[in-house]
Amino acid sequence: MWVHPQTAQESANPCASAFDLLRLSGTDTTSWPYRRRRTALESVFAARLLSAPWVLCPSTTDPDTVREWLTWASVGMEGVLFKRLDSVYEPAVRGWRKYKVRETAEAIVGAITDPVAAPSGLLLGRFNDDGRLQYTGRTTTLARAASSTVAGLLAPARRGHPWTGWSFSAGWGSRETLNVTLVEPELVVEVGVDVARDASGRWRHPARLHRARPDLSPANVPRGWRRQEEEPHTALTSRGRAACGAGGSRGRPHGRGAWSPRPWRLGGRSQRLRAGDFPSRTRAQS
Repeated sequence: MWVHPQTAQESANPCASAFDLLRLSGTDTTSWPYRRRRTALESVFAARLLSAPWVLCPSTTDPDTVREWLTWASVGMEGVLFKRLDSVYEPAVRGWRKYKVRETAEAIVGAITDPVAAPSGLLLGRFNDDGRLQYTGRTTTLARAASSTVAGLLAPARRGHPWTGWSFSAGWGSRETLNVTLVEPELVVEVGVDVARDASGRWRHPARLHRARPDLSPANVPRGWRRQEEEPHTALTSRGRAACGAGGSRGRPHGRGAWSPRPWRLGGRSQRLRAGDFPSRTRAQS
């Protein structure tokens, strides 16, 4: 399961989402096929009447249910993970496949990496409700043609840039900082992003530049940046939310398997879940 320490401390109702069972009543279940492990996990929840804060991660083999889950991005659902039902648990082996929901968004270029004449990456921002330009993420490395196009649309920063004195992380969870050059926050770009956000509402993964939008002004960019004051329960999730057929191109499943939604995961650490980790009895609270 994944538990983000900050969220667990701040939330008044933390939860633990279970997706797999590796040991049951002293028996090592890692050699069991996932189908059998999932059945055993469901039996543990039923036999012990487990309720909040324990949550059984949803799972399905129905493609129509998966399509419905993929429409839940507005409530923080990143996508789905899937695995073959006949697969055994293999430590340190990535047996789960991922399909992430992506969307198109506009953002303002506030800084770049490398010189203005040949930027290799863009640092992006959006205005908050107070009209302040807040950092919301960065792009992947630009292709040479895209770099050349963007360079011709950038202007060096004037005095009073809103990001003066700021430092920027080289990546989510990294302590390394980027060496950036501030530019005048005038250029709007269209990017492709997944729906994962960090605790401050920034894009957790680098955005992919689609195109520059010199036809738009910064005022046209939605004020989509906000700090998440209280994360939903889905911020505390399992690492492998289900089982399913082996993935094909772009993570599309094929073969027999089960899906599970991939809720908005803020990070944290992975732990093996065993039956002994559950309380002996949990009653539903009215």
